[in-house]
Amino acid sequence: MAAAARHSGFSWFRQCPAYGEAKDTSSSGEPYRTADGTPYKLPSIADLDLVEHSTRRIAVDDLKFTLTLMYQARGRTPLPHLQRAHPPRLIFETMVGTASILGAYLEPLGINLQECRTERYNLIVVVVEKAILFDRSRFQGLYNAHVGPDAPPGTAAFGLYNSTPAIENNSTVLVADVGAERSIEVLAHEYGHYFWDRFCLSNQLGKETEAFAWAFGKYYVRDR
Repeated sequence: MAAAARHSGFSWFRQCPAYGEAKDTSSSGEPYRTADGTPYKLPSIADLDLVEHSTRRIAVDDLKFTLTLMYQARGRTPLPHLQRAHPPRLIFETMVGTASILGAYLEPLGINLQECRTERYNLIVVVVEKAILFDRSRFQGLYNAHVGPDAPPGTAAFGLYNSTPAIENNSTVLVADVGAERSIEVLAHEYGHYFWDRFCLSNQLGKETEAFAWAFGKYYVRDR
């Protein structure tokens, strides 16, 4: 479920939290929203100020996606360096790009892309500072399980996918400010996790999601 890297390398994790959170009653594809009207925040970042940039419907051929973009903020102002590292255009264009090649990537594997959870299965992308994803106290169980409690300080996560299984039709990606070129591969990798769940690819590929996300992210970067 994880791959670890030191200092200059990449690390992406996938996290499925325990059940018991509030249920999403929406069937429109809009993100699950809390009582104050804001999109759902993972418990691990519940203390952060986050600002919603936009929610967009994305259509690629017959595929439709709802993507909500949020930034870590100071008060109600998004941190400027996060918007420079992960500009909205990059977030949305990478979703369009990865969705556009998904069918071509799967075809040689003998997979016909078919809807499983439909367009109601939305995605929230949250851009945070590196210090957040590098903070082992926030993701202690995840780090201990996948890189070990004694891993060198430079071992860290640049992105995280959370399927929030207790909330119907909702999933979240966290990405850190790691620079534009790396950002593309990190996003493609994390979107690969989303596609894996959205289209129930485990039913046809029968292998672990991390291997698929790694291969898909690298394929997308090579194909650009």
